[in-house]
Amino acid sequence: MWRWLKYCAFIVAVLLQNVGSAAAEIHALVVGINDYAHEKKLAGAIADADDIAQALTKAGVRSITVLRNAEAQRARLQAAWDAIVAKSKPGDTIIFTYAGHGGSEPWKSETGRAETAESFLLHRFRAPRPTTDSAERVLGKEIKSWFKAAARKNVKILFVADSCHAGGMMRNVAPDADVTYRSSGIPYDVSDTPIIIAEKDEATPTDLAHVTFIAATQADKKIPEIVVNSRKRGALSYAFARALEGQAARSMSTALTNAELHGYITTTVRQLSEAQQTPEVIYRSGGGADTVLADLPKRDLVPGTAPTLKLRLDQATSADVQNLKSKLGGAEIVGGGTADLIWNGKATSVTSGIGDVVATEIDAGKLQGVVDKWRALAEVKAMVAARPLSLSLKPGDARHGLGCKVEFESATVTAGFVTAFNLAPDGSTQYVFPKLKDDPPGGKWKSGEPFRLPLKVESPFGADHLVVIASASPLTVMHRALAAEPPAHQVAKLLTDALVAGTHTIGVQGLYTEAARCAR
Repeated sequence: MWRWLKYCAFIVAVLLQNVGSAAAEIHALVVGINDYAHEKKLAGAIADADDIAQALTKAGVRSITVLRNAEAQRARLQAAWDAIVAKSKPGDTIIFTYAGHGGSEPWKSETGRAETAESFLLHRFRAPRPTTDSAERVLGKEIKSWFKAAARKNVKILFVADSCHAGGMMRNVAPDADVTYRSSGIPYDVSDTPIIIAEKDEATPTDLAHVTFIAATQADKKIPEIVVNSRKRGALSYAFARALEGQAARSMSTALTNAELHGYITTTVRQLSEAQQTPEVIYRSGGGADTVLADLPKRDLVPGTAPTLKLRLDQATSADVQNLKSKLGGAEIVGGGTADLIWNGKATSVTSGIGDVVATEIDAGKLQGVVDKWRALAEVKAMVAARPLSLSLKPGDARHGLGCKVEFESATVTAGFVTAFNLAPDGSTQYVFPKLKDDPPGGKWKSGEPFRLPLKVESPFGADHLVVIASASPLTVMHRALAAEPPAHQVAKLLTDALVAGTHTIGVQGLYTEAARCAR
């Protein structure tokens, strides 16, 4: 009898535990604004909102509110937030995402403390008048006060802000790329419509211990809308949608920790933006192992196929246009609009969709190599997203001139062997490490040490991309193939064949160069 009672008590406890777990829900508020009434229009924010909403639906989230364009009004946003908080229960999670323009404005507290406040601009915003339009914004400080109020219900919050508020670019962009930025560009005087936050409502870090905050970039940088699959997008929103699909978890677990999300978002956004932006991910101190999202779909580690790129031809002769239309593979030639690559026939240069000059001295006959390189790079980046190895460039991601000394550095290598090769601006492949005769056999590497590659900038100029692989066993077959410097279109298959076992990590880092002599 006693054993039976103990068994019943155990079953009841398990059932109660399962009921509590099942009762936890995710609620989402998704905002995307392209069509600003008075600000410069954006091209990718609605696609961001739709992508995130679809990913949430696939993940089983049923409570989703989406505000698009003119629906994004201050009163309506406040009401939507209040409604979500009202129906949330302890243990629930609120996901709040914003894709649109950011702003910056003078702000004074109740006690007269003056500082600059970041803001999120809504559909009808205009400064400084009329006041009905200049009121159409929400301060970052204000949103934090919303989060503080939600903390009283023990509700977790994940806030994704795909906008920027000030600053400059990491690299200057080409004027023919038609780049759009998610920033108002200048501070606004909105003294006619001040937003007052009571001192008691201002949030401290302790108040926000239940919040994971992800910003598109540092406050002193502005960000471009990138081109993904020939369509303008926000890099952060695109990466977050893929995380919701399960690609961020480093194991096959369906639960995602803060640390896993941090690593995935940082790596993926830097790749998508070609290091033009580095996101900020903030959560409570010591909270890396906290589960930020649970019950995500199983992730798919199968690399995608090489995309067909959209190529715009500027200042090209009619003969070159006809020849390229008939012979160029892997690219669709477009007359205008958003393009992945832009070839200037007069300057013989290639520009990316986000405005970087990626190759110089490229005539029509060499254009195929550049197209092949960027198609291969897309496949490599898909592999990196599945098993990332973080890479960085010193002294930074600016454009480096002829003769400049730079150094690539990986994160700590935990596997036993390293392989490195470069995808050059013109589409050629350069085998870097290990040299078949001189370096340690098979690229043997000391565990716990980063891989470093110092070099001096030389031609060809544009965008180099170093690929580094850390593997549990030597990739000798691939080493021999890379030593023959195969064309770029063969690289993805070499990697897929060599890395099939999955006991590896892989990273890619761009180096942007120019013919001008090094200034440092």
